[in-house]
Amino acid sequence: MNKKYSLVIGILLILFLITACSKESTVQIQETQQETQTQETSQTQTGIKNGDLVEMNFVLYGEDGRIIDTNDKQKAEEAELETYSTGIYRFLVGKSGKVKGFDEAIIRLEKGDKKTRDIPASKDKLEITFDIESVQSRIKTIPRQQTFSLKTFEKTFGKKPIINDIIVNRDIFPWPYKILAITNNSALGEIVIKQGDKVEIPGTKWKSQATIVSERAIQFLQMPLEGQIIDTEFGKAEIEVARSQMKTVHKPEMEKEFFYTLPSEQLISPRYEFKVSEITEEDFTITRINYPEQENLKLEVEIIEVTPGDDFKRIK
Repeated sequence: MNKKYSLVIGILLILFLITACSKESTVQIQETQQETQTQETSQTQTGIKNGDLVEMNFVLYGEDGRIIDTNDKQKAEEAELETYSTGIYRFLVGKSGKVKGFDEAIIRLEKGDKKTRDIPASKDKLEITFDIESVQSRIKTIPRQQTFSLKTFEKTFGKKPIINDIIVNRDIFPWPYKILAITNNSALGEIVIKQGDKVEIPGTKWKSQATIVSERAIQFLQMPLEGQIIDTEFGKAEIEVARSQMKTVHKPEMEKEFFYTLPSEQLISPRYEFKVSEITEEDFTITRINYPEQENLKLEVEIIEVTPGDDFKRIK
């Protein structure tokens, strides 16, 4: 009888322990779920988000402390900005059209906040290194035909293209063009030149003689004077002339600012602002400037008003 009683007591004790462990596990699971829900709630984005309509004042600074953009008229004039916003700046977050990182910098801020935010560079610095002395062939070949967009053509020559018309703009080109073809978007022009003609090719400081003229290309012999001193974007340079080659000896000026056309096969190419940033005995480096995307910027903002994107859509 005692054995049966002991067995029953043992079974009841085991069942009690199992039930207790089960309840403890249930409590732990519930606590874990509550913690997870709390974390998810705390991670829910508050403040400004993409699509919100924001009104604010701001000043955007470059790496050297100069003001790049602002809606403060006085500061813009002091910084000699050519274009800037005036009055409270109002825009949809994600569509400001400002430098990359501008909109992202104010995400999570709230009405009344006055903050300073860092905007990291979104592009690498554009730097180009040149040899102090550069040797090149005196022979230069350029395409004889060039395609102009209709908009560029009318802006350049002041008229619409006409087949077989001869057009001239001596401020840009040392030669006339004959119009060969016209499409809905462009006009094809051919350089009008004869073998033996001498012209100053764009980008050079001396005459060049056309030695071979074909349907597709023109070959020129460059004809600088021995010891000729020329002005370049980087500073002065001296030309040394040999039979088939010519050497340019540069004398760059440190910190000199200028506009420079990046190498291109086109005769008309975009020009960007650069400065001479480093000079050694063998070479020198130029760096693009006034290009905010390559700088680590600082944005000072004062959030005046925020209209959530959903509310703004309903208002519209």
